[in-house]
Parts: sequence; C-alpha cells; structure tokens
Amino acid sequence: MNLIKALVIISIFSSCSSVFHLTDWHGSSIPGHSQASFAHFNGKETGSIYLEKSDQLHLSYNNTTDKGTLEVVVCKKNASIWKKTFSGKADSGKISLTITDPGTYSVDIIGTRAKGKFDIKYKRIPSKNITIRINKNIELFGLMMQLNLREDLEANNDSLMIDGRSIAVKDRFRLTINNYIKYQKFDKSKIMDIYRSYSSKGYFNDFFIGFLLQVDEVPFAKINSRTDKDVIRSFSKSGNYNSAEIDAAKFLNDLNSFYKEVEFAKYLEENDSYYRKISGDVIKNLPPSNFLPMMEAFYQKSFNAYCLVPSLNIPAGMGFGIGNKNSLSIYNTFGPFASPSLDSSPVDLGFDYPLKIQGLSIHEFGHSFVNPAIDKVPNELIISTKHLFSPIKDAMAKQSYRSWKVCLYEHFVRAGEVILAEKLGNKLDAQKVLDDAVKRQFHCCQAANLHTEYWDVSIL
Repeated sequence: MNLIKALVIISIFSSCSSVFHLTDWHGSSIPGHSQASFAHFNGKETGSIYLEKSDQLHLSYNNTTDKGTLEVVVCKKNASIWKKTFSGKADSGKISLTITDPGTYSVDIIGTRAKGKFDIKYKRIPSKNITIRINKNIELFGLMMQLNLREDLEANNDSLMIDGRSIAVKDRFRLTINNYIKYQKFDKSKIMDIYRSYSSKGYFNDFFIGFLLQVDEVPFAKINSRTDKDVIRSFSKSGNYNSAEIDAAKFLNDLNSFYKEVEFAKYLEENDSYYRKISGDVIKNLPPSNFLPMMEAFYQKSFNAYCLVPSLNIPAGMGFGIGNKNSLSIYNTFGPFASPSLDSSPVDLGFDYPLKIQGLSIHEFGHSFVNPAIDKVPNELIISTKHLFSPIKDAMAKQSYRSWKVCLYEHFVRAGEVILAEKLGNKLDAQKVLDDAVKRQFHCCQAANLHTEYWDVSIL
C-alpha cells in the first residue's frame, strides 16, 4: 500500500521528459531540478509539478548562453504564465508565482542552437493564511489594564504628537476612559489586587497576555495541553513547577470569577458590532496571500499558525508579539492604531489602517524568525561589534531599544521587511521602509540589508 501511495505521489508531483538534438551533453533531471552543460542543444526538456490554488511556485535559474538562445517557460496546457529568454550572457535569478488555477504545470527549458549550460530549480510552497481572532481572555484582561490606567488618564490634560498631529491624551484613550467610567466600581475586585501584586514583582502585561493566549477562554479558563510549561513555571520566582501550576490555576479561577462579576458576556454582546467591525478592518488590510510562504522561504523556518488578535480593550498604541513553543504558533495582540471616532458614520474604531496591519504582519512576525537566530550568535561576537551602538545609542533609547542586541533584532527585522517587500513586487514600499529606517537612525540597516540579500537562499 505504501509503495502504491509513493508511486501515485511521484506521478502527481513531478515528471521529466526531454526532446532534443544535442552534442556533448552532460546533465541530469530529477523532480524539481534540471541541470546540464552542452555544446549544442536544439529541443526541449520538460518537468512538471502539481499546484493548488494560492500555492507559490518558487523557481531559480542560473544559466549561461554562449551561442543561440535558451528559454525557460512555465505553462499550463500550453498557456504560458511566465517565461524568460537567455542569450549571449550569464544570468541568474529567482521568481515566485502565485497560482490562481490549480492543476499540473510544466517547466520547459527550450534550446535553439544553444551552447552553454543551465541550472533550474523549482518547488511548490503550499498556501498559508493569517488567522484573525477575538479572544475573550484578552478582552477581559484589557479591561483590567484599563482600570489600572485610571491614575494616568483621569486628570491628564496633555497632548501627544502622533503621525505629525497633536492629539489629546483623553481623545487617544477614549475607549479606555469610557470603560473605566463604566466599570470603575470593580477596580477593587480581587483579581485587580492580584494583578497589581504580580505587576509589582516584575510581571508585565506581555507575560499575562502570553499566558492567557495559551489557555482555555473565560469563563472556563484553565491550563490545557497547549500551555507552555515554561510560561506556567514563570508564576514561581523560584522556578518550582508544582507551586507555579497552583498559582497559575488560581489566577485563572479568579479571572473566571471576574468575568461573572462584571457580567462580561453582556459586554461582549453589547459590543458585538464593534468586534465584527474591527475584525473586518483587519481582514481587508492583510498582506497578499503569498506573503507567509515567501516569509517562511526567506527565513528558512515555519510556524503552524499565525494569528492577529485585535482588541478593543488593549489601550491604543499598545501591541504584544507572543509565541507558543508547544503549538508552534505566533500571535500579535494589539489595540487601536488611532484615536477612535465613535460619533462618525460609519464608526471608526482605529483599526482600518493598511500600513499598520501589514507592518504588524511583516515586522512583528519577523521578530519570531530573527530574534532566535540572533540569540544563537556567540556573545563574544555581539560584544565585539558593540562599538557600532555608541553613535546611535541615544536615538535608539528614545525608541525603547536600549541594548545593542535588541538594536540588532530591529536592524535585521527591518532589513527583512525591505527584502520581503521587494519579493512581493512592492519596490516603492521597500524603499519607504528603508528610508524610514535610516531616518530613525538605523544606519546599519543598509549594510544589514545587503548582507541579508547576499545570504538569501529562499528559492534554492
């Protein structure tokens, strides 16, 4: 049975055939890879590959044509979807094609009285989508964050400069203030005391959000098989897992009680239209469907799931990138990008911002690839390059990048943004990202970009 399955898969995936007149031919063809050198090639070599809708076909070429011409053609039923002619010089490159019509495609290498060599590689990259999810745990914890911000916002008459505009703090955090006014009687609830106690011991909001994304949702929140044991262990400063698990479970029980205490189900129902609105705003502004396969191919790493978690209750301008080692999932949880306009028609909740959404996807997801790679670099090498940090240290500190290693994370993520934008065919966006990085004094970004391009093997 296994042999039959293997034969079926091979027959579907790829086949190679050749029709040619040749002299001094030295070559080989296997599924996904054809190479040869020749003194005279007049004919066609063909490979085939089955592709589903929204798949990516990644193809690389490295050809030299001393005489005649070579042509590489990707087609389906004799209808070409891409072709390139080579004549009189060496040429190499990579392409990525998004498939709109499923079926078997051929990769034809056509020689016309050609002398030279070719090396063609191609492979299928299955489609992968970003999931948009509203999480009740995050919304309830967001309400706790809002209650905790009362002292900072209640009497604040300051203004903020955002995207070149002056915005009053009270307008920027209008949703937060509205919820505080509505729910302020719950500010002394048991869970708020527990939350503030943990915060005073160095447990920050990203810790709680990372934990709450890995457990069942309120009002039945509990630890499950997806919950990372290291995250649970963090509940104990001593690292004792048993006591940490007890404390983590207790925190969730108190959170479930808070859900019932504030009648949060009613809140979710009353704001259902808002939640549908922000989900729709995020969905319509997602990067193109070929983005994730291209990112995974570029970074040579993949995750099982990519999830954006927009939140009405996370205060405006805040965002958290979280990973789950158990499920190999990465999340970005974020509040509004701009001040909400609740009186406008239609209501503007601050999420309909294409560049912000795409930036979250490309930049923040990028950290899940880049940071672990930099963490593997020997510490002595990081230290030996630390002198590069001195000229930009003050500028980086103003952007909350206070160490050379964190600064390196940002440089290489931004370099990746530039290259991925180019790969997606958005050269103007790529230049904007690079210009913005340089403007913000990421002066090493151009060098990082060049070296990252050099080592790019994403379509090999």
